Amino acid sequence: LHSYALGTPSGCTGRARLAVTDLCRKSLELERNNEQLANLSTTDALTGLANRRSFDQCLLSEWQRSARSQQPLSLLLIDVDHFKRYNDHYGHLAGDACLRQMAGILYDCAQRSGELVVRYGGEEFALLLPGTDVEAASVVAQRCMDELVKAQISHANSPVSPWLTCSIGVATMIASPEQLPEILVRCADEALYRVKSAGRAHFSVAPSLT
Repeated sequence: LHSYALGTPSGCTGRARLAVTDLCRKSLELERNNEQLANLSTTDALTGLANRRSFDQCLLSEWQRSARSQQPLSLLLIDVDHFKRYNDHYGHLAGDACLRQMAGILYDCAQRSGELVVRYGGEEFALLLPGTDVEAASVVAQRCMDELVKAQISHANSPVSPWLTCSIGVATMIASPEQLPEILVRCADEALYRVKSAGRAHFSVAPSLT
């Protein structure tokens, strides 16, 4: 309750009380709803990871930071091998569970503060690694593959392995103000394409452009 004095035309003084509980409750509910909407707009509903919109925002920010600091920025693009075959064999509900498990594995592989794990789209994921050179990025890529092997997720319909595998394209750059951050994505995507063309289940590093 808010309590305050009021003067009357006859010179008397009265005291008024205003209940603000409902106003506060509605204000808090509105803040919570706005926060939930903001989270939903940047979070993938299936896996709980950051989504493509969040990735685009973070990539731009980290690209600008790299240009200022002249520190490397690395990107891993990760594709689950033969995921359509997985869905065809086990069903889409099992496929969703598989993607959630994959998301957890990748999330655990990002061990440094500031690293972003993203569901990039479909069965593709991305790891954005600020301040990480190509050697360190390669270590993270190998860690992702090793942890997926340890998980031993069955993939009976895969021509590569009886277990679920992934292919990874790695790209590292020191950003330049004259370039757009999409060049980093393009380089990682080209490296991923080479992996998939060469049999999958390993990672490839894009040639340095710095």
